[in-house]
Amino acid sequence: MADAQLKVKLADAAFARSTYERWRDSPKGVVSEQEREDKKAGDAAAEAQTTSARAQVDLDHIPAELEDYESAMLWKSLRALCSRPLFVTEVDGARVRVLAPTIRDPGLG
Repeated sequence: MADAQLKVKLADAAFARSTYERWRDSPKGVVSEQEREDKKAGDAAAEAQTTSARAQVDLDHIPAELEDYESAMLWKSLRALCSRPLFVTEVDGARVRVLAPTIRDPGLG
C-alpha cells in the first residue's frame, strides 16, 4: 500500500513541479506574484509529501517486533559468514543452495 501511495505522491510532485516551473517562467504580468507563490508552495508541499511517503515505505520494511529484527540480523550474519558451497538440491520445487563457513588454514593465524 505504501509503495502505491509513494507512486501517487511522485506523480503529484512531478505535476506540481512542472506547473510551478511554467508559472515561474511565464512573462511578467501574465500571472500575479501571488499565483506564482501559490504554485511554488504547492511544489514544496508535494515534495514534502513525497519525502513522507518514502519514509513510510522504508518503515514498512523494518520488522515491528524485536524478535523479527534479531532473526533477520542473525540470518544476515550467517549469510555473510557462509560462503563455501556444499551442494545444490531441490526441495518442493525450489532450488536450494547449501553453504558453509569458509575453512581457515590454522597455520595462517
